Formats: sequence, C-alpha cells, structure tokens
Amino acid sequence: MIRQDSKPDMTQAFTSYSRRDTETVDRIVAKMAEAGISVWIDRADIQAGDTWRVQIVRAIRTSPAFVLMLSPSSAESDNVRKEIDLSQGYERTLFPVMLQKVRPLPDEISYQLAGEQIIDVEKLGVDHAVTQLIETLKDYLRKVEQVEEPATQQVELVIQGIDLKALTPEKQQQLLDFMANLTSADRSQLQIAKITAGSVHVFVDMPTSSAYEVLTMALNRDPRFKELGIVSLRLDGDTKYVNVSTGKLTPAATVSSLAALWLKIPALFAPMLGVSAGKVLTVLLITGVIAAGAGIFASKAFTPAPTATQTSSPASPVPSTSTQSASDTAVPTATQTSSPTSTITETPIATQSPTLTPTPTPSYLTLTGVIANPLSGLVACRYGPGDIYLYRFGPRNGIKMDVSGKAETRTLRETQTWLWGLIEDY
Repeated sequence: MIRQDSKPDMTQAFTSYSRRDTETVDRIVAKMAEAGISVWIDRADIQAGDTWRVQIVRAIRTSPAFVLMLSPSSAESDNVRKEIDLSQGYERTLFPVMLQKVRPLPDEISYQLAGEQIIDVEKLGVDHAVTQLIETLKDYLRKVEQVEEPATQQVELVIQGIDLKALTPEKQQQLLDFMANLTSADRSQLQIAKITAGSVHVFVDMPTSSAYEVLTMALNRDPRFKELGIVSLRLDGDTKYVNVSTGKLTPAATVSSLAALWLKIPALFAPMLGVSAGKVLTVLLITGVIAAGAGIFASKAFTPAPTATQTSSPASPVPSTSTQSASDTAVPTATQTSSPTSTITETPIATQSPTLTPTPTPSYLTLTGVIANPLSGLVACRYGPGDIYLYRFGPRNGIKMDVSGKAETRTLRETQTWLWGLIEDY
C-alpha cells in the first residue's frame, strides 16, 4: 500500500528521496508495496528551501520506520536533510538504501548514518537489495505495536515573560482564540486541560489535524507565536520541544540566549557559505565569545606544556604588560646583566603577579577509559555539553578516551553528565 498525503498508518515506512531519483525509487517502492509493506511517499514537487508541510511532518512523526534513499542528489537536498533531522528528533529507526555511491558523505548526515547497516544497490543489485530491505522492514515492523491515531492531541505551549497569576480566565480565552485563528480548528474544539508554573506551560486539547498544523508552524518558525510570548511547544508523547524561534528540536522547554544564537547562526550563514562552512563559522564565533568572557578549557593534548606565563587562571587574566615583563626577566639581555638591580626594581614580579613566578610545571589529572555504550554501541560527541550543540561524531565502543573534566546539564526531565577529553585517533 502506497500512501500519499493521507491519514498515516502507524506501522508504515516513510520514504525520503530526491525527485531526481524518482524512477529508481518508484521501482523499489512498488516492490515494497507488493510485499505488503505500507509505504508513505510524498509525490508533490517540492522546491529546495520550501517550508515544512503538515502532511510530511505528520507522516514522519507517525511512521516508525524511515527509509532513506541515498544518492548524490539526495545527499545534497536540503529537504532530505530536514526530513532526516526531524526523524532523528523523533527517534525513528533509519533504514538507509544506497542507490549510488556518495563520496564523501556530507558532514550533516554522516553522523546520523554512523553504525547503520547500509543496503548498497550497486553492490547487491536492485532485486537482491530490495529483497533485503523488505525482509529487514518486515522483521522490524512486525515488532511495532499497532496504535490508532487519537482524534484529539494535547499541545504543550511554553510561554515566557508572564507570571502564572497573570494568566487570568480572560487571558486564557484570548489564548484559545489565538490558537483557533492559527489553525483550522473550531473554537469550540479547543480547551485548556491544565496549566503549570516555571515558565508557564499551557496544555491545550485540540483536534489532531490542528495539532499537526501548530507543530508545522513551529517548525517553520511562524512569527505569530511571539505575539503571546510562546517560545516552544510539543505534542503529547514527544520527548523534545520545537523552539519557535529556530524551528529546531531541543530537549529543554527553554534555552539560553547563547544556545539560541548557536542554533540560529548556521541557518543564517549556510546560504552564503554552505551548511558545513556555516557550522564551522558558528563554532569559531561561539568559541570567541566564550574565550573573551571566561577563557577556554582545553586538554593538555591540544596545547603546549604550560609555562610560568600560561599558568595564570582564566578567571583572573593578567595584563599583557605583566606578561611582557615576565618574558624580559626570564631571558636576560646584555643590558639587563649590566644593571640587574634596575631591572628588578622596574618589574617587581612577586608584588604584581605572584602567579607568574617560576614554578614547577603543573601536572594534570587525566583519566583513561574505554567507551562502552550497551544500548547503541556509540556515544555522542558534540562541540559543547548538551543536545543543543552541534554533533561532531559518534565514537564506537572499545575506543580509548582521555578524560580531563566533566560538565552536567539539566533539563526538566533528566540530568546528563558530559565529559571533556581527547578521544584516541580523533
């Protein structure tokens, strides 16, 4: 059964592909349908850079299997990358099919394919590859429990800038009127189920079709949400929120201004520099901001052995003039030799900066361990501690790692411990 823009089957396989590969994809999808697999495929002509459509968002969220038809064309497609990101945000199982060799894989999708068993059409042949895909999908979908999509969904709206007491009955009615105008729902179909404090969380019951409209608007960064101070939202059952300013999925209901900047900048620079260059520019910019404010924490494997000048605390930066004085004293010249007293008088090191006096090279406590993740065999390495930071790579089990520090991040649901360190061969 091939579905297009219809009510999704909760045990179907969503198919992501480039329109340039339509002929090959149609052959594979037809064979999947003949084998009894329910396939959702979008037949609409979507131009690069188009916004999300409700049907695609709904299909990805409700399809437990995500089939990626990989080729040079799909690897370059912005829409395919967006679909992969959304499927991973909903923790959908990925089934990649390599239609044509892609060398090299773009950074934006290579980490998502790490550890995945890729079915290679050129290597196996179309018939053998499709047979393997069908068997794998059937085995997986057989284990997925059939779930009927409910008639209504609850949407959690996170509002900043107001106190819970300020959300009076009159304001609540204004919020429901706003949501009704935003979607195709009738006002009588919307009701507030509960309200919680913190940032104000408002749980609104609405028709499922309207809930998907709201979700799609958030992914498309609809500016109207800001009228009521709505910063993020999610549907009932989702583990992540959609940040309405960035259109990205985040584990926390709210993010700091720095984290929001981190999420926004790649989208701003990508059109000019490409996605990869945009991410690199983001890393450099954020690193510069952090370095200016508090210094950079780094493993000694990345930096030269500390000298007397380098051991100054990042929290108490030493003026450049003091550093220069330390260098002059450490390397005496002929002039300094002829008048040592004058030199000492001009640069009283012990008085101005006790930390710059020559001391033994400090030693670092570095722990060495072996990566072991019993769930997936991979660990997430990112540019910073937390899911909001850009993904770097996914080291496999058994790789050694030197650990020199740790950081804890907290969300409404869980506490995570992230390690700072150097991974072997990276």
